[in-house]
Amino acid sequence: GADLAVGIADNSALTLSDLAGFDHALTGSGTLNISRHNAADTFDFGSKTGSAFAGNVSLKNTTFDLTAGNTAALSNATLTAGTDSTVRAGRQDSTLHNLTVDGGTLEFEGGAPQSKATGIINADTLALNKGTVSVSGTAEWNNEAPALSLLEQDRGNIMQTLINAGQVSGTTADIGLVINGVTVGSDNQAVQSAVKQDGTTVANATHNYGLSTANNSGAHGLFVKYKLSALELLTDGTDALRLTTEAGADANRTLNALLTGSGGLQVDASRGALTLANSNNSYRGITTVTAGILKLGADNALGQTSSLKVNTGAAANLAGHTQTTGALENAGLVTLGNGGVLNSGAMSNSGTVDLTGGTLNLSAGGTSSATGGLTGNGTLSVTGGDLSVSAANSGLAGTTQIGKNASVTLRDNGTLGTAAVAVTGTLNLLADNLTLVNALSGDGQVSTQAAVTLSGDNRSFTGEHHLNSNGKLTVSQAQNLGADSATVHLDAAGAALILSNLSGSIHNALYGVSGTTVSVTGGSKAEMTADNSAFLGNWQVSGDSLLRVAAGNNLGKDSSVNLAATGDTLQLAGYQGIFANNVSGSGLLSLTGSAAVTLDSTQKLGADLAVGIADNSALTLS
Repeated sequence: GADLAVGIADNSALTLSDLAGFDHALTGSGTLNISRHNAADTFDFGSKTGSAFAGNVSLKNTTFDLTAGNTAALSNATLTAGTDSTVRAGRQDSTLHNLTVDGGTLEFEGGAPQSKATGIINADTLALNKGTVSVSGTAEWNNEAPALSLLEQDRGNIMQTLINAGQVSGTTADIGLVINGVTVGSDNQAVQSAVKQDGTTVANATHNYGLSTANNSGAHGLFVKYKLSALELLTDGTDALRLTTEAGADANRTLNALLTGSGGLQVDASRGALTLANSNNSYRGITTVTAGILKLGADNALGQTSSLKVNTGAAANLAGHTQTTGALENAGLVTLGNGGVLNSGAMSNSGTVDLTGGTLNLSAGGTSSATGGLTGNGTLSVTGGDLSVSAANSGLAGTTQIGKNASVTLRDNGTLGTAAVAVTGTLNLLADNLTLVNALSGDGQVSTQAAVTLSGDNRSFTGEHHLNSNGKLTVSQAQNLGADSATVHLDAAGAALILSNLSGSIHNALYGVSGTTVSVTGGSKAEMTADNSAFLGNWQVSGDSLLRVAAGNNLGKDSSVNLAATGDTLQLAGYQGIFANNVSGSGLLSLTGSAAVTLDSTQKLGADLAVGIADNSALTLS
């Protein structure tokens, strides 16, 4: 009858075989056995069952949902999930008196990266003998609250609550774990899920999973422990996965998970510096630092990133590690650190790159346009392409290396600070009124295309100087031009080499086309000793200066000399033979040092020119 009441005495049992439900008052402390022919078929208690039963409800080959009505019937009972039974926690929290897992399956919804299942079970006691725990709903999740942040997931031993229990007996040794349909055969086996952001799947996340009967706070129950182990990045640029640090002293700001894939990263470290620490990372997209500081915790932590992009106000710190990137786009601050090496393709620098203690290798040149954009005592090495520097970099020291197939161009106000510059390729000087204080070395080319002064000790430079029509190169010491083997080429009419206040001998060979000039000025006392036969330009001596030569090839074939004023002198010191160069102006042509000079009928001397013969010298007119 409908009003039938059932009492099951202690040590007694009632078996319900393939019944869909039970809706009678139930009392006693015995055992109620429930089974269905089809394990997928459900069983439910009705409202008449009440909550007085204090015995054991044993499920076999049955599906049982923890609805409000079912849990009310079990308020004082023990629920045993036996062989081939399934207990489904559902989407609401539920309360049981006692729960035993003995061959059955507990099903929960809502897995990582949540801190608890969608519906958890609260029980006074939990007994774990054998069985399975299945957690579903983790195939995809959003990279935003309420999900735990990626950095928190990476911390390790993150606990997702399934069951809170006052007491737990047994262990998880014989409890299997299934995550989103994937059987976790051993502790920490990996399972993949999709990470969505603004409606788009931006990454595939891999977590390692296991089970525990205690959480990190020491509470008892059943918990899924998990850790983010890898991220396959799928999207790039402004659609890339966002990594955001969190506030708080206990926040995790180090990502150890492996980063792979064709996508990139957007890093917001405004709540504390973010460290990428996995040296096996291999992702290939753009790394964008939008705010705060991105730090490297290992070599190659940025994988095979196509570009390191640092926004205004943000920073990237290699912290002494080595990283290769396809390009460097910096509007903020990039710091290498002691021993740090950044290998990059083209660089676009409108911020600051601090090379202190480190090395920046550029294989495709680039640009640096900010005042002070290159700073620190380190190494700047350009191995390919052209690096265009258009602003002063007074804080740059150490060494700048220009490779054989590379060039560095100084334009506008561009400088290289006080760094020593090793030129194997080409150094282009386009910055008007530039004074280059750097010590030059190497066997490459220095191309002067503006009014430039060299003031460094360049005695280790053995290459070539080339001047175009706008090139006006001023030196005040012979060493400014380099070693004796360095050569000077005035390649176009209008080019000028200016020896200003220079006292000493110039041993460098000069080459020049017609219309070029070597100017000896500012009180110089310059002696030319090299074979300058290939110089076809003119000499200008002014400002109470003296030009000394000992042979005709010191001046160059057919080169003319203008002595601007009475204080200016062309001195033929020990000169022997025919002097064929034309001399004009109002200065002094001086024969000294036992010179024996012959002027033939084709020789042209200016009408206002003075001639001085001294020191056992002789002049013959023919």
